[in-house]
Amino acid sequence: MSCPQITAGTWVPLSHSRHGTWRWCRAESFAFAQAYRHVPVTLDESEGAAANMPVVFMPDGMPVAVLRLARRGKSAFVGSGGVWRGSYVPDLLRAYPFAPNGQGGDGDAPMLVDEASDLVARDGLAQGLRIFDDSGALVPPLGRLRDMLRAHAQAEHRTRTAAQDLVQTGVLVPFAQGAPLAGFHGIDRATLARLGRMAVARLHRSGALFVAQAHFVSLCHVPVLQQAEAAFAAPPCDASLHGFMAALSDDLARPISGG
Repeated sequence: MSCPQITAGTWVPLSHSRHGTWRWCRAESFAFAQAYRHVPVTLDESEGAAANMPVVFMPDGMPVAVLRLARRGKSAFVGSGGVWRGSYVPDLLRAYPFAPNGQGGDGDAPMLVDEASDLVARDGLAQGLRIFDDSGALVPPLGRLRDMLRAHAQAEHRTRTAAQDLVQTGVLVPFAQGAPLAGFHGIDRATLARLGRMAVARLHRSGALFVAQAHFVSLCHVPVLQQAEAAFAAPPCDASLHGFMAALSDDLARPISGG
């Protein structure tokens, strides 16, 4: 989970030796997120993510936030002009075109950068900011982002422990083929209910029970996403569709809880 699971992009370790003359721009649009079906989240993010979108699991137990049900197509969370239509933005989307680098980079930049993004450029951007200053250190905005990504990496480590507990207790099951969340795993309530006290205590200590609760609550968003994605596929000439999409967008944008 060292970088977002995106279908395109060239992720490399950020380093002064390679990127000393490069520049970057802050993302003013989330249009890039259309390439994601899902994005990894940590235990620390699970509550905010679950208030906005389905939180499910990969086969290894790591939680992910689902941005669209279909394997291809539009995400209901990205509106016209790249506006984000939710009240919570996962860390890895906020950090783009940078991501945590589990292996570290040279100097003081333990991050990855997507060199395929139009937000970074080798020859500079007309209104871009430097990545490194004259001393070779990250400029202050990226220094703050580095600190955020370091905290994210620490949370990821705790999340991986919880994920291992979910796998080992056998509560994870794949969603059925043809189901809206096919390709992901969920928690089987019956299996969870049958666990003994020791197993439940283990899940509690690691935080796995916390993310399990977030997962169950988050599944209420699946019908909303189904409606949105069905509307995207409908003929654009239907005037009633525009009213439906406007109402749906408002619903998605409305905060559900303190996310």
